[in-house]
Amino acid sequence: MTIIDSTHDIGSYTRDILMETYTDYGIQLINILGVKYGFDVSEAIKEVGITSTEKREKKRENETTPPTPIPIPFIGEIDPTLCLGISENNLLHTQCINLPSKWGEYCVGCLEQATRNETGEPDMGNILDRIQYDLMDFIDPKGRKTEKYIKVVERLKLDINVCIDNALKLGVVIPSYHLVE
Repeated sequence: MTIIDSTHDIGSYTRDILMETYTDYGIQLINILGVKYGFDVSEAIKEVGITSTEKREKKRENETTPPTPIPIPFIGEIDPTLCLGISENNLLHTQCINLPSKWGEYCVGCLEQATRNETGEPDMGNILDRIQYDLMDFIDPKGRKTEKYIKVVERLKLDINVCIDNALKLGVVIPSYHLVE
């Protein structure tokens, strides 16, 4: 019997959610401490007895966000309800579209990257850093400069008019400098 079982009379669904939350929190703490103190995170997770069940692994496989069929360029506006990581997004370097995890400003994927990096940020960086540059002058940690939207659209063989209409439906007006080569 777990502490949760003996303390409160709650349903199995609620108990499962709480246990998953506690387990996820434990894993995140071990990841953060592993990066800070340089120990093997996998070994530490096994040592403290945290195990992943088949159910959790299947859930993780299904947590990926499907890519948007038509990319939209970053226009300098940050959505505070979304993850603050930067998505490569065909070298448009946009804000990650996933919701942040319960442990802070990054989604689970960006948080895992941040715990592995010395900077404490996801592989592509933090969107708050991105806005400190002119929009077309941003260079990602891999040394790649943001591309103009027109180049991305042409490379992906998309119709520019369909892309502009799609952006307008989402409330995004694509700046003219993105539309000329």
